[in-house]
Amino acid sequence: MTLPIKSDRLILRRFRYEDIPDLIEFTAHPSVASEVEELGTTESEIRKYIDLQNSFEPFEKGKVFDLAIELKQSAKLIGLLTLIIKNHQKGEIGYGLGIDYRGQGYATEAARTLIDYGFSQLKLHRVQAIASSANPKSWQVMERLGMKAEGRLREASFKDEQWYDLLYYGILENEWRP
Repeated sequence: MTLPIKSDRLILRRFRYEDIPDLIEFTAHPSVASEVEELGTTESEIRKYIDLQNSFEPFEKGKVFDLAIELKQSAKLIGLLTLIIKNHQKGEIGYGLGIDYRGQGYATEAARTLIDYGFSQLKLHRVQAIASSANPKSWQVMERLGMKAEGRLREASFKDEQWYDLLYYGILENEWRP
């Protein structure tokens, strides 16, 4: 698999130790820290996370393989993008952006680039994503990508002492129009 993957404004690549200051900044906001708990918030936790991510082969089946989202213009790490390859040519994506980079189309651009890569290079048949009903920005990204709402699990997620629905979205290779 060829990494990095590039779009107009972004580079999707493996994490590096040089990313630690940007990752600490990224996880400092509560909305990020609660969603990417596996990343950690301290330098030692983030080093372990980077080591784990770099122990995987790119897009290794069954592994939660995360990519750094880097701005081409400034080389600033602004978030992460996940692709989990599952059985039968299925993939599941997820994404998270730093608070200062939301609402600028970066999540849509990064996810579009990775979905296109999944269909064209990894020969996926289907890509799916899950979002909390409490996070409309996330499922709006999925809708902008052409993903279709496929289901809702009522009160399937508990966060901040409250129950939320989980929304399931998907797109098939023959529906994809990058």
